[in-house]
Amino acid sequence: MSAQDAKQSAKRYKTYPFAADFLDTKPRSVERWVREGFISGYRDAKGTIFVDLDEIEAAFAAGKMRDPRKRYGSKARIVPLPITREPAAEDAK
Repeated sequence: MSAQDAKQSAKRYKTYPFAADFLDTKPRSVERWVREGFISGYRDAKGTIFVDLDEIEAAFAAGKMRDPRKRYGSKARIVPLPITREPAAEDAK
C-alpha cells in the first residue's frame, strides 16, 4: 500500500446526516456547502453522497465558511443591553 493509498483510506467519509450531527448543524447546511463548492461530495456505487470531515475542518480553518459549533464569529462583541425591569411577583417569593 502506497502512502497515497494510506492517506485516501484514512479520510473520514460520512453521510450528510452524520456530518451534520457531528458539526451541530442541519443536513441541508452540509448539502449547501457541497452545492456551493466549499467542499466536495463523494458518491458511492449505491448513489449515497458522502463528505470528508477533514475537508470540512480545513474549510472552516481557511475561513471559507463559518463553523456552526462556534456560536459567534471571532470578531463578535457581545454587549449587555441596558435594560432594567420591574421586579415580578415571583421574584419576591
